[in-house]
Amino acid sequence: MDQGGGGSSGSNSGAGSNGGATVVADHASETAKIRRENILSELLDTEARYVSDLHEILVHYKDKLRASSSDALRRSADAIFGNMDDLHDFHAGCMYPELERCGANPSAVARTFIDNCAEMRTLYSNSCRYSSIYGLDLKYELAAITSFV
Repeated sequence: MDQGGGGSSGSNSGAGSNGGATVVADHASETAKIRRENILSELLDTEARYVSDLHEILVHYKDKLRASSSDALRRSADAIFGNMDDLHDFHAGCMYPELERCGANPSAVARTFIDNCAEMRTLYSNSCRYSSIYGLDLKYELAAITSFV
């Protein structure tokens, strides 16, 4: 009986170990899935906030400068905000809707970034170019705006 009990106990112990390993693996897999979903959700939320923030800046600052009666302030709008209109249009009309369609599919999100890489490189290179071209005059432009705002 001892052998039967020992064999049975060993058998149960083995099954328990394998079952336990499966439960641990399932839990780790579920945890990784939830983490991926949270990351993708945060990415989409961040993209939505970025589009909204760009819109707010354009409407509340750039558009007001463009509508100013001062020629210097109107000219400064392009120097300060560069191609922000293009960035907003791209993210609002392309990136955000495409990321939204991806849902919780990490491969689709990766494909979206790969497919739009060249456009983003161009837009952000231009943005950096605007910053470096107008960077020297920015102190003057900001001083003029401070008196406007």
